This record gives sequence, C-alpha cells and structure tokens, in this order.
Amino acid sequence: MERVEPDFMLRTSLRKEHHHRYAVAAQIASGTVVDCACGIGYGSELLLANGRVSQYTGIDPEASAIRYARERFAAPNARFLKGTLEKNRCKPASADTFVMFETLEHTVEPALAVSAVAKVLKPDGVLVGSVPSAEYEGLCESVYGPNEFHLQRFTAEALSKLLSDQFQAVALFAAEFVVGSLFRPLDVGSQLAARLHDRDGAEQQVLGSILFLAGSQKAVERATKRMAGQAQFHFAMGKTNLDAEEVEPIRKALNFAELSIQSRDEAIASQGKMLEDRWDILVNTEAMVRSRDGTIEALARQIDQQGGAVESITAVLSEQQGLIQSLTDHGQKQQDMIADLFAANTQKDADNAALTARLSDIQAQAIEAAAEANRVE
Repeated sequence: MERVEPDFMLRTSLRKEHHHRYAVAAQIASGTVVDCACGIGYGSELLLANGRVSQYTGIDPEASAIRYARERFAAPNARFLKGTLEKNRCKPASADTFVMFETLEHTVEPALAVSAVAKVLKPDGVLVGSVPSAEYEGLCESVYGPNEFHLQRFTAEALSKLLSDQFQAVALFAAEFVVGSLFRPLDVGSQLAARLHDRDGAEQQVLGSILFLAGSQKAVERATKRMAGQAQFHFAMGKTNLDAEEVEPIRKALNFAELSIQSRDEAIASQGKMLEDRWDILVNTEAMVRSRDGTIEALARQIDQQGGAVESITAVLSEQQGLIQSLTDHGQKQQDMIADLFAANTQKDADNAALTARLSDIQAQAIEAAAEANRVE
C-alpha cells in the first residue's frame, strides 16, 4: 500500500507496523524534526511525545493528506506543508532530525533526493529513514504482483553506498513485521534482555524494510546509543488477533464468493431453463408463423381468384351496360319511328278528312246539279 488512509489505520497490524517505525524515530529524534512523506500526519504525535523534540514539520506531496493532517493533528509546535524530498521547502541546515520512512523507493533520482536532505540537516543532525529491502520487494511482487509506484530497489550494500556519498557515517538495521513466539516474564519488575533466535539460517535476509541512520559519526553514534544498542521487539498483536483482522475478512469474502457463485449457478440454471422455454416458444412460434404463412398464401390465392372473378363480372357488367345502352338507343329509335308514324297517320287522317269534306261538297254539288236539271226539265 502506497498511502496510509484514515480507514486503513483501523487495521491493527498496519497501524502498528507504521507506529513501530515512528517509535524508533522517537527514541532518536531531538530538536527540530522534519518528517518527509508524513502522509496523514499520525507520526507527529509520536515524535512530539518525545520531550527532546521542540518543533515538527510534516511534508507530503498529496494535498488531501496535508489537509487531513492539519485538521486531525494540529498542534502549536507542528506544521504540515506540501512538498517532496527534492523540493521540501526547508531552509538549509535547519533540521536536527530528518525522518523519511518508505520514501526513497518512490524517487526517480535517489542520489538527488539524499543530497537535498543532507542540505537541510544541521552538521550534527541525523537522518532516520527506511526503504523496503530488495528481498522484500521480490517477495511482495511474487505475492501481490508488481508495484508500479516503486521506482527503485535497494540492497543493503547499495543503500549504504548511496548514503555514504553524502554522510560521514551510516548504520543499517532490519525492520521486519514478523510472526513469532514472544516469551516474557509476567513479573513486572523483571528485566528482560532482548535476544533473537535464528529463523532457519535466513538471518541475513531482510524480509521487510532496511532502517537507516545517517549523519556525522558522532550523530550516528548518539542515535545508536539512544536505541539501546540492541535488537528491539515492538509487540503489535497476537496471531489470533492478526488472523481475525487479516484472515477472517478473507474467509468471509471467500464464503461470500462461494455463496455468490452458488447463487450465480442457480441463476444460470434458472436462466438456462428460461432459455429452453424461450426456445420452445420460438419453435412453436415458428410453426405458427409457417401455418400463418400457409394461410396467407391460400388467402392470397383466393384473393387472386376473386380478383379474376371480379374482372369477369366487371366485363359482363360492362357488356350488359353496353347492351342496355343499345336497347335504350333502339327503344328511342322505335319511339321516334312511332312518333313519326303517329304524325304521318295524323296528317293522313287530316288529308282523308279534307278529301271526305271535298267529296261531300262534290256530292252536294252533284245532287244540287241533278236537282237543278230536274227543275229545268
């Protein structure tokens, strides 16, 4: 993890691992302290709790972390600034102690960053820091995958060479968050000297961070003396508590995933049944469509036949209309002929009447002439 967020600090193992580093720094720190890559600022409380520390300056490149630190860890002798190792905004020779935990591995030019830090320290000041060891980086990469934010890897030899180019003296320590068995007396008054037992011949491997002190020979000796000159074990939590925080959530997540998979399988089976039903519906629909198409084709044929019949009927009606028109015309002609005949007969009757009248006149004249002839006789 590259940045400690407030929610992550609820995890005891993570919180303790970071606090242990600052606990060591608090043993060494004095005067004016600069804490670069301070994150959300929790280290300020641990360092200022040391009565030798008079002023604390936390530096971090993340603006949101600085805002949180100013709100959560505000103190009269503490300030938080936005910056980096190379651009730390500190005056030359102004710091008695410079703290930089898990920071150098993020830099593009570590030598430039160390040089910038050296300028900030007073001549008798001390640098306290840590970087993941090369062995630990390799282990983490095999477990968690590549870390795109870590631009550098440091062996103890390479780290010592880098720091020795800027500082008179360098001291390296292993800082590992490990699981083991702690044996300690329950008598509060008893003194327990630190003693480390081997771990299968891997004592030289650093499966964690390399803690380093750098400065003048006197400053490094003074800092080492304040660390009591011996190995330190800072207790964090029991393995069961660790499992409760680290393993139990995974177990619950796996159980949830198993239930989710089971639910998904049931959903898939249900969807499969739905697909089968839909397939049956599609098959039946296809049959219905084919049947409908047959019906439509039969209806189309009937329509074509009816169309032919309509055309035939239309032709017959047209012929009938022509015949009716012919009969109408013929009837009209007959009516005209009858009218003409009637007119001719009327004229003929008139002529006959005239002839009859004339004949009557002639007959009357004849009779009158005969009568006249008889009288003459």
